[in-house]
Amino acid sequence: MKTPPKSLAILIVAIAFSMILSSCSKNGESSQSLKIVMNGMPSIKGNPDYIKSPYVTAGDRLYMIGFQDGTFPKMGFHTPGEMSGIWDHPIKLMDGFSVELKQSGVENTALLEQADTFINYPFANEHIYHLKAQNLDVTRFQFVPDSLEGVIVEFSIKNNNSTKQDLEFIFNGAVDLSPVWLSERINIKDGKDFLSNDETNNAIVGKDTLNDWYVAFGSTLSSSADLKTEVITKKEGNGVIGSFQIKLTVEAGETKVIPVCIAGSWHSQNELIKTFNSLKASSETFLSSKKARYEKIEQTARITIPDKKIQEMYTWTKYTTDWLMRNVPGKGNGLGAGLPDYPWWFACDNEYSAQGILCIGQPGLVKKTLLTLDQLSEKNNGNGRIVHEVSTNGVVYNPGNLNETPQFANAAWEYYCWTGDKEILTKFYPTIRKGLSWLLNENDKDKNLSPEGSGMMEINGLDSEMIDVAVYTQLGLTAAANIAGELGETVQQKKYSEMALLLKSRINSDWWVEESASFGDFRSTSGKALEI
Repeated sequence: MKTPPKSLAILIVAIAFSMILSSCSKNGESSQSLKIVMNGMPSIKGNPDYIKSPYVTAGDRLYMIGFQDGTFPKMGFHTPGEMSGIWDHPIKLMDGFSVELKQSGVENTALLEQADTFINYPFANEHIYHLKAQNLDVTRFQFVPDSLEGVIVEFSIKNNNSTKQDLEFIFNGAVDLSPVWLSERINIKDGKDFLSNDETNNAIVGKDTLNDWYVAFGSTLSSSADLKTEVITKKEGNGVIGSFQIKLTVEAGETKVIPVCIAGSWHSQNELIKTFNSLKASSETFLSSKKARYEKIEQTARITIPDKKIQEMYTWTKYTTDWLMRNVPGKGNGLGAGLPDYPWWFACDNEYSAQGILCIGQPGLVKKTLLTLDQLSEKNNGNGRIVHEVSTNGVVYNPGNLNETPQFANAAWEYYCWTGDKEILTKFYPTIRKGLSWLLNENDKDKNLSPEGSGMMEINGLDSEMIDVAVYTQLGLTAAANIAGELGETVQQKKYSEMALLLKSRINSDWWVEESASFGDFRSTSGKALEI
């Protein structure tokens, strides 16, 4: 390619510089929206009947959850009423935020509290407000960058007047730095939060008084002169509200953009500020990177079928699966069970999910999740028993039902069948051997290969011989035999194979109830059955 003449090069630079200037006005006000990056991405417009139902803006380190109307109502029962807001596991950062728009010389204030439309993208979402009294249209667009403890929220304000409008944008952040479920078991206490102005980094910073938990929020457009904090004691919890204000002039027909960055850290103020400034400096880069990753998800294991609704559902299942990844350094990195109330790690859910996730071409998610379950189980049980439920602070709620240990063996085998990853198979084999030994030596009192204890049906007192435990034990023994064979453990392979075949025969004969033409649910004494 020929080098352009010097005069042309200067002209190109001048044009580029003028384009940069044209996207900004005085005081740093911008008219350039991040949404341009979203060109070509699919979206789903929310049903108006569900405007008061949850949505999530998801990342592996942080997520934001609220209602499609843009509010953050109380929801959830594990930490009652606290499962919405902005979570940076193992802590919560904020209950949410609200925005006010004041018109110069006018007493009424517009509150962005009732979006007219919600739009969901594979990795972002937006709320659209039509403020008829103020003749303004506002769009709130947001996403969570990969691998960062932060969220970027962008407000685009369009003036539909025939004359300019002088506005005051007020962002109220409801800080509530608090611990995740079960933290009281490891003596973590929630202190009162306080706020300060960080003029150097142009941010409002919140800190918990008893812990090194931090949150920061602000805008690239705000200056220290615009910034003020307001502390409001809430009726519940130890949180406070901080606000910053930005004055802007929006010409007739013009759109102004206000980016807001929210960052968190559960161990370091230095890391907090580093993340906050990174969000401010590289938001478009982060969004473009996330877009590229989701395009790869869409292109992997793609299907084309006549029923386009099912095809769309399948594609969005690939996206929504990614939303459930919870990466908590030092604790675990794997799929949570669900939102808002089950964001932590479960064995049973993931041992089922793994088989579907392998089919949609995301074995990396399965690998991370199985490694997390193995690590948490070894740390907390140490005998091969696979944990049932673990909070993101590492506290185990249930050390494991009987079905989950053999299911882990099957999930490991399925992962190997799809990937050929023998290294991981080798890593899991000691856990599988210990687990089956625990299952059959400590829980099978009559040595009939059907262990006694709770399985899938978590009903108090239902801890006899269960059909699901028997079937999953047979499946786990079959998987263990296959794994032993792949690893050259021929003696153990033969042992597991014989046990699997014997248990299969017993299930088909002993558990079958001819008069019901089905298998029995559990085996116990009539007295215990009546009691349950």
